[in-house]
Amino acid sequence: MRDALVELQRADGESILSGQREQNRRMLCAFYALKLCGRGRISAARSRMIDTELQLKSLEKI
Repeated sequence: MRDALVELQRADGESILSGQREQNRRMLCAFYALKLCGRGRISAARSRMIDTELQLKSLEKI
């Protein structure tokens, strides 16, 4: 999970548009969700994506 946060911070540093940060977060969460659940199980990946987003938001507060 720390790797995901580091990657998100790196992507944010490269962002130019104000809405890019949320898009980066969602793409990164989707990537990790699919990686963890496998591409064939989309509903499980969606649930994992929501969990991953919540975990990233809690890590940002630390």
